[in-house]
Parts: sequence; structure tokens; C-alpha cells
Amino acid sequence: MSNRIWVILEHMKKDVLDAIQFSEEISSIEAFAANPLYRKAIVMSIINIGELTKNLPDDFRSAHQEIQLYLNS
Repeated sequence: MSNRIWVILEHMKKDVLDAIQFSEEISSIEAFAANPLYRKAIVMSIINIGELTKNLPDDFRSAHQEIQLYLNS
């Protein structure tokens, strides 16, 4: 696997871990709704993951069809 793919996957992993960490600090859906900082942090992490996914090469996506499921939903 190329270094470029590893870099993309590492960035995706970091955003996933960030979103998990941010969500663990929220006690309820009400707290999430009331805190724009947490909302934006989590939403931006999810957006970043989607954008990074689009940058993966076609041959990598072909070898990992499960990625395509998320791009089409």
C-alpha cells in the first residue's frame, strides 16, 4: 500500500478518534444540542472523514468495496 494511502487512512483514524473523544464528553443528546462547540467538532470530524475517503485511489476503493457503501449513502 502506498504512503499516500497510509497518510489518508491515518488522518481518517485521527478524525474518528476525535469524534469518539468529543462524544464521550457529552452526557446526553440535550447537552449535545445545547453545545455548539461539540456539535461543530463532531460534525467537522465526520465531514473530514468523508472528504478524505473521496481522496482514496480508485484501485484501493475497488479492493475495499465496503468503502463504496458509505460513499453512496
